[in-house]
Amino acid sequence: MGVKDIISRIRWKSVILVLVLIIVVVLLFKSLPFQPKVRDNVGISLSADPDTIPPGGKSTIDVEVTNLHSTDTLNMVVSVKTHDEKLVFSNNNMTIFQEVSVGPKETRKLKFNVRLLSGALEGKYSIDASAREKSSIVGVEDTIYLNVESER
Repeated sequence: MGVKDIISRIRWKSVILVLVLIIVVVLLFKSLPFQPKVRDNVGISLSADPDTIPPGGKSTIDVEVTNLHSTDTLNMVVSVKTHDEKLVFSNNNMTIFQEVSVGPKETRKLKFNVRLLSGALEGKYSIDASAREKSSIVGVEDTIYLNVESER
């Protein structure tokens, strides 16, 4: 049995169909929304809009906090922190806090404006966020990266 016989026996329509199905599944998986990080029934997820800015530019950091309790309302403290003095919030600080009440199985979306001061270097800047119950000392944390392009 030669290579030509093997190739002629392959059901090419089936092979193509399987490949198309694999591609569709991969695309669907990538389009699913991000699942929040969870700890002690508190979930958090982050996004930045835009996620790439020039020095002197601005972005909005969206922090979604979720209460996964089925019956209790949680009073949460959300903190967001940068690690570079060139990346500051609207209060000109590198850290900002906000308290929010979230009902059972509910989500709140908080927006924090951040700006990059002129003179910042090109690269990737991390922003950390955490959410915890007000009465707790531990919570859930997540990190997002803001890309900084070179000055033009």
